[in-house]
Amino acid sequence: MSKKVSSATIGDQMKAKSEFLETQEPLTYSIPFAGSLVGIGKNASYAAARRGEIPTIRFGKKLRVPRAKFLRMLSGEEEVARPQTLNDADTSSAVNLRALARGRSEKS
Repeated sequence: MSKKVSSATIGDQMKAKSEFLETQEPLTYSIPFAGSLVGIGKNASYAAARRGEIPTIRFGKKLRVPRAKFLRMLSGEEEVARPQTLNDADTSSAVNLRALARGRSEKS
């Protein structure tokens, strides 16, 4: 036998769910919102995200800032992994890669 669920029970569940969602912090922030939490503007926020100073995750075309990782980073519990730049890289390797791309030997 199947048990009938009354509409009052469903209504109570929907109300409880909406109250729960209204009181919870979102799991991710927009990049400008995350930047505003630390006192930087929209453009500076996007630049910091590009440099890896604000952690991001991608959902399709959307970039979001995971709240937990962002807060850990701000508390100092987690190091921010910054993208490697040409200045940080072994410059001889970079020169060799450029030479190879141009079709020259590594020694020239």
